[in-house]
Amino acid sequence: MPDGFRTGFVQVGGLRLFYRLRGKPEKGTVLLVHGGPSAGHVLLLPFADLAQFGYRVVWYDQSGCGRSQRPWDPANYTLPRRADEAEGVRRALGLGKVHLNGTSFGVPIALETALRHPSGLLSLSLSDGFSSTKELYDDERRHFAEAPKRIRSIIERFESQGDLKDARYLKARKEYESLPRHTSEGRPALLSTLRVRPWEVVEMWETLNPRIDRLFYGDQPGVLSPPGGSMKDWEVTSRLKEIRLPTLVSVGRFDSVDVRFSRRIHRGIRGSKLVIFEKSAHGPLFSERDLYMETQRDFLDRVVAHTAS
Repeated sequence: MPDGFRTGFVQVGGLRLFYRLRGKPEKGTVLLVHGGPSAGHVLLLPFADLAQFGYRVVWYDQSGCGRSQRPWDPANYTLPRRADEAEGVRRALGLGKVHLNGTSFGVPIALETALRHPSGLLSLSLSDGFSSTKELYDDERRHFAEAPKRIRSIIERFESQGDLKDARYLKARKEYESLPRHTSEGRPALLSTLRVRPWEVVEMWETLNPRIDRLFYGDQPGVLSPPGGSMKDWEVTSRLKEIRLPTLVSVGRFDSVDVRFSRRIHRGIRGSKLVIFEKSAHGPLFSERDLYMETQRDFLDRVVAHTAS
């Protein structure tokens, strides 16, 4: 194609998935796992930068997302199925061993893939993610504990009674949700540090499939409601030591997906490298694109050089 991309559809697990690729695998292939859970691959298009350095870059829309088939069976929306899907794309496209890259919700998928299908991987890159759903719930409780006592008392009282429609509760919840959030380091917890949204981000928000989010996380009607859905008991922190792949863990200093989650992954995967982007929130790929892509390239080049030696 004139823009250097090749697109198509591939059958994986009986489903029709959209894929996009760019570049030649002179040094290897990078397979990208998008987040969301329902965002689609468009958010990761800046990874096309890696093609100029000798890497074939492969994107795909997970089932239910983007241009891929959208099955209604809730059993399709689990992390093990997502991991098997990533492995299925690798096999169906004949990619050989790949450098697997997961971003945001793509990190849990990449971790599951590394644990279920390690033989197909050369390395892992994990950006802005987590290794346990309980971590997210605990972080919400930490934020809740920082709220004014008056707001906490009202929310706790009405949620314990199961009354989420009372005007006093709705007012207190609105106040709570407008409160500034902070990371565990005391910095502002943000989705972005940019003043202008990149077009990829705008496109992502316009194409979300909210049904998928509910299937993974549940409805969580109250502030203090624990996660539901297929993710409610997910945890691989205790299994990170099983991963024996060269691994890059990265996160923005101001990330709303707290930096301590990435530190935990780094500590769990022996020999992994942790990079914190000092000017970024949930998306160094955009806010510090030059440094982020340079970091990704240098990591990949080191893995390739070590493998060849």
